[in-house]
Amino acid sequence: MSDVNIYRLSLPESGAQISPPVRFLYSSRDELNPKYSADGKQIAFESNRAGSHGIWVSNADGSNVVEVIRLGGGQRWSPDGQSLAFHSNVGGASGVYVVRASGGKPVRFTFGSDDGADEGTPSWSHDGKWIYFYSGWSGQSQIRKVPAGSGKAVQVTDSGGLSPVESPDAKFLYFIRWPDDGSNNKLWKIPVGGGVGSQILASVSYYNFELMDDGIYFISKPDKSGKAELKFLSFATNAVKTITTLPGQITYGLAVTPDRRWVLYATNDLSGSDLMLVENFR
Repeated sequence: MSDVNIYRLSLPESGAQISPPVRFLYSSRDELNPKYSADGKQIAFESNRAGSHGIWVSNADGSNVVEVIRLGGGQRWSPDGQSLAFHSNVGGASGVYVVRASGGKPVRFTFGSDDGADEGTPSWSHDGKWIYFYSGWSGQSQIRKVPAGSGKAVQVTDSGGLSPVESPDAKFLYFIRWPDDGSNNKLWKIPVGGGVGSQILASVSYYNFELMDDGIYFISKPDKSGKAELKFLSFATNAVKTITTLPGQITYGLAVTPDRRWVLYATNDLSGSDLMLVENFR
């Protein structure tokens, strides 16, 4: 049992005091993984408020909440703000789909392999010509990309990866490596055409990072006391600045408006289970 909600935090100008975060998109069910459109006017997020897990869209102020598609998640906006790439496990193993942000019939873009491996965490290239995603083909999660118009998938990484995001200058692909041994998630980058990768951050909470043209906002993995922090890595100085401590149990989701005025993130406000009595159980 859980109640995951999306909170909004105001990013003040340098030196100003940060106000406490405010619960922003919420219900008695789960809301998580918020993403702003490129123009900052809309938010896509995941929710099971209608009973099944799906993708919803709202205005930037949280108004006009509309369900786009059921049985989907891991969504990312297309550069023109007209479509959403997402993954869904309709029919078995998860695959990558695209749907109009206004709703409609989704189109599947990946078709997996003979072993039925999962595919997910899609994102678009900045020119809108490619969709990046991870696939578990051949037993290891690798980043691949598929033409947005249709075509054959091309492998990008050879040492594993999840949650790919292309840099604003379209030169690098950033992604998460989630170690099998349970150690910290790490952020890596690799040239978009493939090649030798390099580690950028040694500890990231889930997939919670947001690329900007001059750096990366990210949430650190909670320490032993459960404290997680919102931080910023500057490309110019390679220094990491702590912005604020985030209250609550952090889960999937981090989004920053293009003007850097607002931050969205998700926390689990209720964690537990129900005890039930079943009469005449056999």
